[in-house]
Amino acid sequence: MKRYTLYSPVLVLMVLAALWLRHARGEHSALQAAIAMQRAGNAALPDDRAGLRARNKTMGLEENNAALQAALRRIEEATDAIRKETAALQLKLPASLDAEVTESYGSIADMGTEFGQYFRMISGDFDEMQQELRRRGLNEESDLGGEVVRAFGKFTTWAPEIGAMEDTPVEIGSLQSSALRATFSLDDSQTRQAEAIIKEHFVTMKADGLTYSGHDAPEWRERRSESLTQLLYRLQPLIPAGSKLTACLAQIVNIGAGIETKAMPPEPGTTEPKVVQSFANWPVVPWVR
Repeated sequence: MKRYTLYSPVLVLMVLAALWLRHARGEHSALQAAIAMQRAGNAALPDDRAGLRARNKTMGLEENNAALQAALRRIEEATDAIRKETAALQLKLPASLDAEVTESYGSIADMGTEFGQYFRMISGDFDEMQQELRRRGLNEESDLGGEVVRAFGKFTTWAPEIGAMEDTPVEIGSLQSSALRATFSLDDSQTRQAEAIIKEHFVTMKADGLTYSGHDAPEWRERRSESLTQLLYRLQPLIPAGSKLTACLAQIVNIGAGIETKAMPPEPGTTEPKVVQSFANWPVVPWVR
């Protein structure tokens, strides 16, 4: 999403090359000093055997120095190539933040669509689950478990980025409205309305310190829950009446809160609590009982 992510690996290589370059130059200086000291010592040695040993040592140092100089040249050539590649990448980047947001908009919407499809698959409604698996070309009897685990693992890696999106209302609006569209089969007009509502609401949430970046603040969860409940009411007219997926609405509007780990009561015949992970499913959708 951010501009620097396109070429940060190249910048890392430049930093490593620079560190090796500095280290190699230090070794080069040390070798030069050692050669000078050895030559000075040779002049004071009357014993021919001692002089021969000293000359051999000096030749060895000079050979090492030559090898080091060759390595330095290779590092400098590689560093220069990295600089040129970085400059070429920078020329391809959007000229402004507005252009960057517009360019990334599609991928964020795609992420939201994947969330919506996932919620249809895990909704607990057999018909919805079958429909989503058929859309994916999968068998509900043999493929459901593996597909859920695969999708959840992907979303877990996305969680930090999604939490950060809450501080950019245009991004979280795109993500959540796309998820709502895929979950509840909203049309284009309804999706645009949902996006505008979500974007406006998160502007207020950011100002009140209720986005995920403020989650360490006192009573953050309680205050966030109240705010998201108001968002749910604002979205209610867009949600099909009687939908079996309405309970998923809470997870969609609170998706930026990330993955929560909970300890469940032990199952019959066991003593160990069961630890489960899931998306934050609060606040309760007020019109679903």
